[in-house]
Amino acid sequence: MKEKRLLGLAFPLAALVGAASPGAFWPGTLAACGLLLLALWTLQAAAAGRKLLLRLVLAAFLLRLGVGVALNQLLPLYGYDNPTQQGGYVFYDAYRRDTQAWELAQSGQPLRLAFDRSTATDQYGGLLYLSAFTYRYLSPDAHRPLLIVLLGAWVAALGLPFLWQLGEDLGGERLARPAALWYVLYPEGVLQGASQMREPFLMSAIVWMTWSASRVHRATARDVAVGVLGLLVLLTFSPGVAAFAVLGAALTALWTRDEGLPPWVLWAGAGLVMLAALTLFAAQAAGGEGDWLTRTLRWLREAARWDMYLLARQSGWVDKLLAAMPPRYHALFVAGFGLAQPVLPGTLIEPAAPLWHGINFLRAAGWYALVAPLLMAAPLAWQERTRRGWLLLSLAALSWGWIVLASLRAGGDQWDNPRYRVIFLGWQALAAAYGWLRARQTDSPWRWRVLSAEVIFLAFFSEWYISRYTAALPRLSFWTMVQAIWGFTLVAWLGDGLRRRKRPPNST
Repeated sequence: MKEKRLLGLAFPLAALVGAASPGAFWPGTLAACGLLLLALWTLQAAAAGRKLLLRLVLAAFLLRLGVGVALNQLLPLYGYDNPTQQGGYVFYDAYRRDTQAWELAQSGQPLRLAFDRSTATDQYGGLLYLSAFTYRYLSPDAHRPLLIVLLGAWVAALGLPFLWQLGEDLGGERLARPAALWYVLYPEGVLQGASQMREPFLMSAIVWMTWSASRVHRATARDVAVGVLGLLVLLTFSPGVAAFAVLGAALTALWTRDEGLPPWVLWAGAGLVMLAALTLFAAQAAGGEGDWLTRTLRWLREAARWDMYLLARQSGWVDKLLAAMPPRYHALFVAGFGLAQPVLPGTLIEPAAPLWHGINFLRAAGWYALVAPLLMAAPLAWQERTRRGWLLLSLAALSWGWIVLASLRAGGDQWDNPRYRVIFLGWQALAAAYGWLRARQTDSPWRWRVLSAEVIFLAFFSEWYISRYTAALPRLSFWTMVQAIWGFTLVAWLGDGLRRRKRPPNST
């Protein structure tokens, strides 16, 4: 696509944003046009002349921007009657942060107050500062939340070219293409990129830093700059995520390094950055007395305990289940329950406004489609026993470590849990693409094992939710259902094992 033709998209898109925003049409359109020209130019430059990649990058950007504009207009009409949705926001956190950003921009006070925890709603300040800066200098006449959606959609799409290159380095276009498609289309990623949230910035920053680390043995100034930019975004938007991302970047550098670079150099550098990130996180989020590790662990323990309390209060049957089991199993139960959220059968059966039925179904369907190949990735990468295998095993294992941590931190919350989980979408997309391709290439039993377990899980949970809200099916107790799921899964796996043993050795 020629540069002039691509940049020609800027004005019609800006007009759409200007028409959908509060305030006068022309000031809003001109502000959006300036951002769009910069966004389209950088996206085209990052695609580096690759036509398919450019189409995917544009699809990622336009999908998120389009969904953001649509939800901004539809939520006041078809959403729930609360200030968040009547203001066109999907998330309460986005509503609070964006409202305060507008107030800070209008106050005339220094924007650095965004990083003051005593006055700011943003836990870390990065997105609050960026939003307030945008309002003060691009939209001083009216509060236009869609400008922040535009920024999020732009940055989210800007992670895709680097994910593509990382996938190509590990498995050619055969691996890069499905990984990119996961990144573009994953519903939770689209929803976050279409909202005034920090997650799209974190997703791309992690990809930038991982890509930069994969070039440690042949890094140019540009490669280093991309990695540093990613680290700075992570440190200002969420230092805790930065520490985890640095570990993944260090493992990426380890498995892609030139033999001439000693591993201790990588680990020493990664350790120093992780320590700095965790110290910053402990100071900003954890607070209290003690060293950074004590404060961080105390914060995680108290946050998990609070989320378990909220989960029990919001759901009567969860409260009964927790009361009936020993306290030492509570965290394990909440983590398992969090892994299932949003529960796909529940999104179809539980009462909700039609708009939210659609949103929740897509979020749940996306997660249940991603989780199967993501589960396959680790054992298949372990079997490969190559540098590529060790790297993909590392990214898959870290992805699952973060997913479990998100489940412990946010419990069964249907909003915080998935949005924490999607932060590492780049790693997850790469590992899932590898898991699915490798399972097909090797006719691995893991494909059948994972898919059969998921189908059985969904079948029994569908019955359970239908029996809760209708009298069409008999009601099973929760623990009876869990035992049935394990039992049928075990039978399915044993049956597949016997079938494979009887199959001729050369059959496919």
